[in-house]
Amino acid sequence: MTWTGKSVSRIAMSNPEQSAARYRGLDFARAFAIVCIFFIHSLEPLSTAAAEGSWGLQVEKNLLESLVRTGVCLFLGISGALLLGRQEPLKVFFRKRFRRIFLPFLFWSIVVYSLDCILEPPADWSGVVPRFFVAFLTNGVHSIYWFVYLIIGLYLLTPLLRVICQAGYSGYLVAVTAAIYLLGTFCPSFQPAHLFLCEGASALLCFVLGDFLFRQKDRKGMKCVAWAAIAVGLTADFVNGMFFHLPYTAEILTAAGILLLFLQVPQKEDTGVLAHVVKKTGAYSYGMYLSHFLLISLFLRLGFSSLPVAWEPFVMVLAVWAAEWLMMRAAERLGLKRLVM
Repeated sequence: MTWTGKSVSRIAMSNPEQSAARYRGLDFARAFAIVCIFFIHSLEPLSTAAAEGSWGLQVEKNLLESLVRTGVCLFLGISGALLLGRQEPLKVFFRKRFRRIFLPFLFWSIVVYSLDCILEPPADWSGVVPRFFVAFLTNGVHSIYWFVYLIIGLYLLTPLLRVICQAGYSGYLVAVTAAIYLLGTFCPSFQPAHLFLCEGASALLCFVLGDFLFRQKDRKGMKCVAWAAIAVGLTADFVNGMFFHLPYTAEILTAAGILLLFLQVPQKEDTGVLAHVVKKTGAYSYGMYLSHFLLISLFLRLGFSSLPVAWEPFVMVLAVWAAEWLMMRAAERLGLKRLVM
């Protein structure tokens, strides 16, 4: 077994039932990632209060941010781990991705756009439908949907990345994308290309890193490596947030450690209620991502903003998770799973 992944065997995931059983840790990682996303969009009251100078609130805010900002990186890494090692025809791959991504995205985009039109009626109703399709096909009907367009871009690159990774060069691919990302981050002369070098390369790095970590997960000492990456990444981001405020983060390092740690979860059948709920949360995560901000807005209108600011993010996340879980569970039982999630 080498760091490039050349001698690491891998079971092709052409059977969804087999993949769900084998990659139990990734189900848990997906559930953790969506909870991180809930926290990211629930931290505004705490961030505002912490900016006013309360030391305790600053510590809480920076601790939470250091951990939960890994959510997006985790989702990208999970996608890479699941997709880049598969053996399947391109036609099958794109058909599955289209079904998985497009219908829920269209459904929730229509819901969000309709609510916006109801709450803030447009001056010209005749242009409502054309404006929707322009927004849907370009930058989304809500700013939070940027992630969907990012993941679609990575899916378009997946056939090429599969060839590279399955040829045993995933380690080299990680090294190259990491170098491009660091170059764009720390070299001022490359700032005109910041959008690609930093944001695009960071997304690509997380995606291919997921595949690389999956291939290395059974090597001796990987749990120690995971904990070390988490400790270094969280400490660096916390110290930076508290004292230095530099425009750099170690979220990719922290996310890599968290993903690698979840990959150490033993493969066994889940029988407990908690494991079932967590696994279902992971299965519902895409629908939860597309709709959670609606519930956050609703709960803020219902008075959650008046809660003690130190507790508000935790109460909000618990309420949003519970409401989302029940909503997705009901949709699944009604046969609306493909439409909603």
